[in-house]
Amino acid sequence: MSTFYTDTAKICKQAGIALASHHGAPAAISSLRRGISVSAGLSLEEQRYAIAFALSHFTLERLDDNNKIKDFKRNYSRKDLGLEEDDANDFATELLMPKTKMEYILNEKGISKVDEFAEIFVVPEAAAVYRLQTLGWIS
Repeated sequence: MSTFYTDTAKICKQAGIALASHHGAPAAISSLRRGISVSAGLSLEEQRYAIAFALSHFTLERLDDNNKIKDFKRNYSRKDLGLEEDDANDFATELLMPKTKMEYILNEKGISKVDEFAEIFVVPEAAAVYRLQTLGWIS
């Protein structure tokens, strides 16, 4: 199955944001002098989502007093997140799964299963569910 791949590393490079990996807490992301550090223990899909999520904090200027990004949550549930995290999840899922591409996959390719959307966009399944819910395509 072909993919629609948003190159988060290229976006970081163009924005002057350094990427690094670390070992430790699997879902920790921190901002280090215009940089993003993502756990090497995450899957490719989770790393891509984590980078997009961190990019949202740079873009939306959502760093705390210690210049760190709030921990990335793996369940993407609106009820568990504050407004800032909700905005970050919206930004990340919109970046990785643009609506026009989602519509193309649904309407032109006839794909409607969550796991297929996740595979095509190279994102965690939970992120695909979140995006589909924000588009109002599933409940």
